[in-house]
Amino acid sequence: DLGGDYRQPLFLPRLPNPIAYLFVGVMGISGILLSLGVRARLSAAIFSATLFFALYSDRLSAFTVSKIAPVLVFALAVSPAGARYGIDAMLRLRKARGEDERSKRTHRDDSVLPEQVRYGNIFFFQAFIVSMYSASGICKARGDWLDTPHLLHTHLHGSYQTIVSWWAANHLPAFSWNIFQGTTLFFELFAPLLFYFEKLRPYALIYGLSMHAIIGLMFGPVVWFALLMSIVLIACFAPASWLDAALSRLFPSPRSADPSSARSESFETKE
Repeated sequence: DLGGDYRQPLFLPRLPNPIAYLFVGVMGISGILLSLGVRARLSAAIFSATLFFALYSDRLSAFTVSKIAPVLVFALAVSPAGARYGIDAMLRLRKARGEDERSKRTHRDDSVLPEQVRYGNIFFFQAFIVSMYSASGICKARGDWLDTPHLLHTHLHGSYQTIVSWWAANHLPAFSWNIFQGTTLFFELFAPLLFYFEKLRPYALIYGLSMHAIIGLMFGPVVWFALLMSIVLIACFAPASWLDAALSRLFPSPRSADPSSARSESFETKE
């Protein structure tokens, strides 16, 4: 049954309760395994399939995070996800070191844990997030964001209100909302340029993470969307040295051992 309405192009019948519980279990386990880097690509493929099924079971009631997550996870499934970080990567490194000790050889850790990835794997996620920002900015500009002052203030009084948004609505000066409105519109409209130029990229990253943190604190359930977007931002545009510093004890890197060799790019890539 293909439905018949463009807003619901695919209709999936309701699963029987036992199968529904099994489905939820598979979804949760595959997502956890992907996060831990256990058979990452296979886990991502299974997780993506379950997310697509859940989405199209009732697409009209799905939130934004439910609509974009299946695509992002599928992109992980067709990328070398888990090759550098995760439990499987850690086990590969330990196995290689054990073999080297037995044979009294030495090796470079980056021969087991790759330091580079083909650019297309990263570019998809980078293009996705800046395109999403830009499209959002265009929609805002064509709407009321250019000619309606204090527009953001009106968004704080709905069912998603939190204690943070209540406090901000009652204590921040009125002009601050116009500043937030203008800077957010500028950030979204010009996101492709802000993230393209290397000197502007750190400032764009900081603003984007701050924006999503504020959104998550002020709009209740939107915290999950804010968290997803923040993770994508960090993965796409944060300096690789950030990850090296955080994970170097588990996954040694030549860059972390030699600070002079650290690079400013978000990811090292090769053609």
